[in-house]
Amino acid sequence: MRSYITVHQQKNLVYILLMFAILLFPQSLLGQLSWFLDRNEKPSIENLKASIIVRPEGEIFPSFIIAHATTGATETGIVPDVGVASDSEIASGIHFMGDLAGMVGIKLTSPKEKSQVKFLLSSPELFPECSFDAVLPLAGREYAIFPKILWNFDFLRGIKQIKPVHISCELTINGEILPKFSTTIKLRTINDCLFYFEDVFGSHYPWWMYAAYINENHPEVDQILKDALDSKIVPQFDGYQSEDPADVYKQVFATWNVLHKRGIKYSSVENPASRTGGGQSQYVRFLDESLKLSQANCVDGCVLLASILRRVGIDAFLVMLPDHMFLGIYLDKEHMTKRFIETTELGSPSGEEPETDLELERLLGEKISRNPSWDSFVRAIRAGREKFGENRQNLETDVQDYFIIDIDRAREKGIIPISFQK
Repeated sequence: MRSYITVHQQKNLVYILLMFAILLFPQSLLGQLSWFLDRNEKPSIENLKASIIVRPEGEIFPSFIIAHATTGATETGIVPDVGVASDSEIASGIHFMGDLAGMVGIKLTSPKEKSQVKFLLSSPELFPECSFDAVLPLAGREYAIFPKILWNFDFLRGIKQIKPVHISCELTINGEILPKFSTTIKLRTINDCLFYFEDVFGSHYPWWMYAAYINENHPEVDQILKDALDSKIVPQFDGYQSEDPADVYKQVFATWNVLHKRGIKYSSVENPASRTGGGQSQYVRFLDESLKLSQANCVDGCVLLASILRRVGIDAFLVMLPDHMFLGIYLDKEHMTKRFIETTELGSPSGEEPETDLELERLLGEKISRNPSWDSFVRAIRAGREKFGENRQNLETDVQDYFIIDIDRAREKGIIPISFQK
């Protein structure tokens, strides 16, 4: 008699054989199953939540990019010190990858563990195409990825008016090419000095940015020093070599005097701080711009005078208050003796009665006090001394928006002067 296997018995046999196969060859079968699932997974921009990220939000500051181009991010404080591990997690819960000092990148949520990501960023005016490859370890976690960008510094240095700029991204994840996406950001002018911003890493006070506008190597400084020597107030500029505070004071006054002769005056038309997106900035004139316009506000005057003094070896620092800035100088190489200068007195006229200051008259002598710029210089020293005294406690206890910006310290961190451009 012929024996037949029923359909029900056939199904049972298949199930038994399948169970034996799973027990004997688990890795092989699971790998095939994973391949099948990956093959049918078709991610999109919507479920990946990918976007281009720009720090600060939606804006690029050319001066910021140039000034810290040779520094590390933790040196300038633009990100917390999270290390360089690919799975470093910052306070906001976002995992950071790539260039710690990066200002343009992408943000996305990983669809699964060990997702393989490759993207290409491009913005023809700002930088050539740059690519980045990464493996995202965790599923469902948000990643901020910043590639190393080769900025077009010459283009950035020449931006004198705000303009829109496009940035585009081509993204591939787990072998799937997603549609190209882009964003339009605001490119600020080279004169916009970023001094506060917020981003995915938190809040930042890049105090050192003002130091980037102080350019001791500016080509026009040589002519200013030549004119100062022609006044015969000092026989030479030698910084602290004589180790005599009187000689340092004379060099400072000789510089002040030549700016007075050139007609540089305080401009009461301030360029107020502006806040857009996630940042605050201040419009700052370069040395040649102040000379050409023959005017300077408090920040411009500090930048102008500090640039000249640093060229001759006299160390200067900026004193920043919530709504004002004045200049500080050291009378000795060891930085033990400080004096302060209110640069808004530049070009101010003499009063009916001559100004007097016992220390200045003792150190500089009666002959120098006969110069037309003497009265404004005395008022500048006196006002600087009074302003520092009024704000000393806040400045020395790190109260928010009160900063002493040491130019030497900024240079040591790698903050370079923004170069002169005709």
